[in-house]
Amino acid sequence: MVSPFVRQAWTLSAVWTNMIGQGMMLSFTTSLLPGLQEPDSPIKADLNTASWLASSCGLSGIPGFLISSFLMDLYGRRLAHGIVILPGIIGWLCIYLARGIPALMIGRILGGMTAGATVSLGAIVIGEYSDPRYRGVFLNLKTASVCLGGMSVHIAGHFMHWRTVALIALIPHFLALFVVYTWPESPAWLASRGEYERSENSFYWLRGKSEASFNELEELIRAQMGQQSKLVEKNTCSESVWDFFKRFTQKDFLKPVFIILISTILLESSGRHIFPAYALQIIGAVTGNKSQSFYYTLAIDLIITSSAVCSSMLVKVMKRRTLLFSTGFAACAVIMIACAYLFLAAEEVIPSDKPWIPIGIFVLYFILANLGCTPIPLALLGEVFPLRHRGVGSAVAGTFISLGVMLGLQVTPYLMLNLKVHGTFAVFGTAMGLALLALYFTLPETKDRTLQEIEDYFNYGKFREDKMERDEEEKVMMCFVTAGVSLNMAGSGLVVGFTTALLQQLKSPGSIIPIDDTSGSWIAAIPGISLVFGNFIAPTTMSRYGRKSANLITIVPLMVGWAAIYFATNITVLLLARFLQGLCMGMCTSLASVLLGEYTSPKNRGVFLMTISVSIAMAVMSVHCLGSYFSWQTTALVCGCISFVDLFIVIYSPESPSWLAEKGKYDACKQSFRWLRGDQEEEELRRIIEASIHLREAKAEMRKTKSVIKKFRNKVDDFKMTVKKKEFLKPIIIMIHIYILGQWSGINMLVAYPIDLFKKMVGKDCNIPLLVLTLDVHRIVANTTALYVIQKVKRRTILGVTVCINILALLASAAYSYSKENGYMPADEFSIGISIVHIHMFAVATGSLPLCFIIAGEIFPLEYRSLAGGISVLFYSTNLFVTIKTVPLLLSTIDLYGTYILYASLMVYSLVIVWYLLPETKDRTLQDIEDEFRGRPLSPEELKSVQSLASLRAYTTDRRCSNPVVV
Repeated sequence: MVSPFVRQAWTLSAVWTNMIGQGMMLSFTTSLLPGLQEPDSPIKADLNTASWLASSCGLSGIPGFLISSFLMDLYGRRLAHGIVILPGIIGWLCIYLARGIPALMIGRILGGMTAGATVSLGAIVIGEYSDPRYRGVFLNLKTASVCLGGMSVHIAGHFMHWRTVALIALIPHFLALFVVYTWPESPAWLASRGEYERSENSFYWLRGKSEASFNELEELIRAQMGQQSKLVEKNTCSESVWDFFKRFTQKDFLKPVFIILISTILLESSGRHIFPAYALQIIGAVTGNKSQSFYYTLAIDLIITSSAVCSSMLVKVMKRRTLLFSTGFAACAVIMIACAYLFLAAEEVIPSDKPWIPIGIFVLYFILANLGCTPIPLALLGEVFPLRHRGVGSAVAGTFISLGVMLGLQVTPYLMLNLKVHGTFAVFGTAMGLALLALYFTLPETKDRTLQEIEDYFNYGKFREDKMERDEEEKVMMCFVTAGVSLNMAGSGLVVGFTTALLQQLKSPGSIIPIDDTSGSWIAAIPGISLVFGNFIAPTTMSRYGRKSANLITIVPLMVGWAAIYFATNITVLLLARFLQGLCMGMCTSLASVLLGEYTSPKNRGVFLMTISVSIAMAVMSVHCLGSYFSWQTTALVCGCISFVDLFIVIYSPESPSWLAEKGKYDACKQSFRWLRGDQEEEELRRIIEASIHLREAKAEMRKTKSVIKKFRNKVDDFKMTVKKKEFLKPIIIMIHIYILGQWSGINMLVAYPIDLFKKMVGKDCNIPLLVLTLDVHRIVANTTALYVIQKVKRRTILGVTVCINILALLASAAYSYSKENGYMPADEFSIGISIVHIHMFAVATGSLPLCFIIAGEIFPLEYRSLAGGISVLFYSTNLFVTIKTVPLLLSTIDLYGTYILYASLMVYSLVIVWYLLPETKDRTLQDIEDEFRGRPLSPEELKSVQSLASLRAYTTDRRCSNPVVV
């Protein structure tokens, strides 16, 4: 039986392949215009002609929009979608056979008609055919498809003639035609025509039969029956004409049109269509070296496409407004920084011989823009228009978009000629900021809303219920406090990743602090020693002074450590600073999962715990980028600034509700809990307070004992009983082996010694800093993807699959490096080694690494959390120190292949143990997990009487989870 999700995905694949064709049409000028400027080109084009060739597809989008709106209202979505593909096919054939500018212009115009028609039609099809739960993902994949099409043209155009590229561009349109042939008709369109039985059959074929789908279909048919009754009353020609023009004055038409108009300004000013069309020219102007423009363009294409795919994942877990405005305003700030840098460089105020700086800023800008500013406006086309205005509304929206594309493509060459790149993007950045400001006050939240609910909003000014808004507020609060925790953990990523730049620069000739391999290994590994002390300091601190205060205290030694490194002039200061940073790593290790476990709701706990892994991945990438181009002193200064920002976030975060309950501050506990979670989880709040009351009473009874000897004997007896209990031993055994999986997965090789790894797997002739950067970007993408996967897939399933891939990647790396070392593989074959390393990173970043964070925050029973956490962290710290310290030794003695075989053997052993012992923890409360280890729930009497060493010292809320700083 085919699931509804698969049916929807198959149906909408026609839209995505068609949008790939649109991306190829928009980006085709990067192949066409340089080809026409070749000396031997039979077709010549000046600046004016080139700008018209680029922008003509935008102008012709207007009739495309008008035709598609007419066709889809009259003949339905299926037939309309098939018809609008035909001009695109004819257009590419005209371009392929062109012998002059007129034929090229005709081809671009026909292609623009198809591109324009499919923008609104595709969005409407996705909106009507998809489930509200998946609609955001499907709509964002439409944007990712356009990015993929643009990247494909950039690659093909570099190696092939533009005529060959035009021939290849026919493939997506033919594939889309085939899929459209298999479609059912849109249920919404059938209902609007009064064909309710066919609408019902089509709806259930797409969505399946469930209570939610039944309710949505019932609302749809009821609304359309009401519209049909109104149409029956107005049956004269004059009344029909009046009704048609009257809709242009109705608020459920005007509001969406205004939103689409502002969204179009945002879309075009973010460079959505401008950059693909003029990519080579823009990059050439920024770098001043057109010979490398293709490689920069390809790298940015990869990043844009990856960020568009990430957006498809993020839109599943984040609200539209949150994603749009957080990334949008950040993108505005970044592009203005880029413009300021380019302006100062052009005025020779600062050196202009470092093109990687503006390129890096542009990369960050395009990541941010393609997470929100590009996909959200296009997604709105399929959501905001009511059904009765959908055809006319799409025509109006299409006209706006076509004019925007045409205007942007037409004026960009002249802006770049007169204002240069910095002036051009300053204009676009200003327009972006104004558009975002207007949308902030007008755009409703549409995530997980049915199209009928969105239509009701524009009619009545509000949704029928506000539960989703309350949920959004709660998530914002949890996101804020999570940011403080994640930035603190990111400091651990900065500490470990910093060794890559530090050791390379200290080993270089002329270093102010010369080192050898032995001293270098100590500099890299010493945080693993001090981490143990930090782990044992943190429980007392967070138990006595609170989680918030402990979190603030952990930031201080980290900032002092970065300052010491910045001013260091000898190895002793470096070792002391690294020791201090390791202390901070140990303290925040204990705090991170504790805080997130207590701050967040069980239904979102997995995602928020995953942010630790994502933040560490981003920190590692950042420090690698900084270390590749700046001195280690400058890099340390920037890292210290990041900790300073985290300090302010933590200051404004609330105290943990669990700690407040443990201290008897029940009113403050309730206030903090409801600030974080709202009023939807009162049962958990009640249980926290009741458990606290029971344990406070038990501790009060214990204090009545006067004899010191008797107290000591009681503690010894309690400890003996504790270590024999399976609910105490099993989580420790599980976490010891999970730490082995995390630390011996090869993560420290990928993070702390990536340069040595690539030299072994690829060779010394490649651009190693670029390979390290792409590996870091891959890690962030994989971690971000895991945010979505962890919400959908069971913990044990993810663990088994990703660890098995990890083991296979280790063995493949060992076999390949051995073959290369002994001459069985060609020395100049780079792709195999790079691919294996990236597969290895995918396995580590998706499962082997992040699951350590998640499981550490879930499996330790309440009663023994501090003691069990401390014991397990001791093994973790040992693993961390040993893996980092022994890498140089292992590489020099048994080489990479022997090292990875050793790692794989340890992982196989640990996976067997963990698979046998670990229960499934997804979507379960911490109390449920504890009861499973115990074999039964703990009674109130037992809760009072059982006083282990941990509960006497810290109580349940000292959720000492021994979270690993696996970076």
